[in-house]
Amino acid sequence: MKSSEIRGAKINAKQELKNLHDHYKNEKEDLALKQKATLQKQREAHSAQLQNVKSQHQQKLIEENRRQEEKLLKMQDSLDKVQNQTQKELENIKDVYAEKKEAQHKLFETDYNLKQQKNQMLLEDLTDQAQNEIEKITRRTKLQEQDLKQSHHRDHKFMKSSHLTKIQMTKDKYAQEKMAADGKFAKSLMNQKKEHTQELSKNERKHQTRLLTRKEHYDQQAQKVQQYGIARNTEMKNKYETRFNEQFSKEQSKLQHLQKNKEKILNHLKANLTQVLKLAIEKDKDPFYNRVALDPKIKNIENGYEIKLNLPDYDADKVELTADGRQLKFSMNREFKQKTNNEEGTHSINKYETLVSKLNVDQIIDPKTITKSYKDGVMTFSIKFA
Repeated sequence: MKSSEIRGAKINAKQELKNLHDHYKNEKEDLALKQKATLQKQREAHSAQLQNVKSQHQQKLIEENRRQEEKLLKMQDSLDKVQNQTQKELENIKDVYAEKKEAQHKLFETDYNLKQQKNQMLLEDLTDQAQNEIEKITRRTKLQEQDLKQSHHRDHKFMKSSHLTKIQMTKDKYAQEKMAADGKFAKSLMNQKKEHTQELSKNERKHQTRLLTRKEHYDQQAQKVQQYGIARNTEMKNKYETRFNEQFSKEQSKLQHLQKNKEKILNHLKANLTQVLKLAIEKDKDPFYNRVALDPKIKNIENGYEIKLNLPDYDADKVELTADGRQLKFSMNREFKQKTNNEEGTHSINKYETLVSKLNVDQIIDPKTITKSYKDGVMTFSIKFA
């Protein structure tokens, strides 16, 4: 009778131990799943917030860039009549503005990368903390199971050597210890959940505070850039308007001066035009301009060729002949100088010109046998076959 009761108590104890182990295992899995879900939600929320902040700042930068470009186009339309130096200064200002905009964009990208790295580190820290908490709970559960097994082993030995009443007392004690352990574990589990929830809330509040601070900082930077651009555009517009008015006043003064000296300028232009026409007529009569090419005439002679050119006396010493294989090359270098004086000063013209003519012949010729002679306006060259 006692043996059967002891076996029944042993079976019941094993069943209770198995149920307790399954309960602890289920609790641990539920806690791990909840922590994973919480971390996933936090990652998604952080990613959405970062994307939202990035898109808002990019939109602001694009809008500001569009506004600045429209203002620059309007200013450029109103300042088309300003001199070349003013146009260069405007292009320099555009380059400076583009560099500042590029620097601002790089600064935003750097801040965004740092912020993303910090959030990634925060997520990794939270993951490590959750993993440590799970490991601690697992170790505690294993220690409690070992304590229960040792306690059950001691109770089993005591029941074998004791009376049925002591067996009943042992059962009651075991039940009390089991209830105490369950209460202690449940309390510890609740405390861990509460601490973890508080830590997550604290980290989320810190992250929200950082996001708001960073957003205010970006808004201030964007406002400063916008104010600087407006002030710079206003300053440059006033500056260009002032220069335009000054230039316009100068041109008006010149125009008035020209109107006053109209008769004098017309007489001066007539005199210059008369001199230019006179020079053009003289130029047409000048043989320097009438000759635009050499016109050699070649004929076969015994063992060679004879070439004749019609040239005036002053060009006779300027013509040269060279030969290479089956080709003859005639060249003439000449120089023209002209000097004119007027009320404004002296004007000089120096012109150098080279005329070249090439002739192909049937036979190979010897350049060392070239001879030339000049008589009655005709230059005669002779060259022998090679």
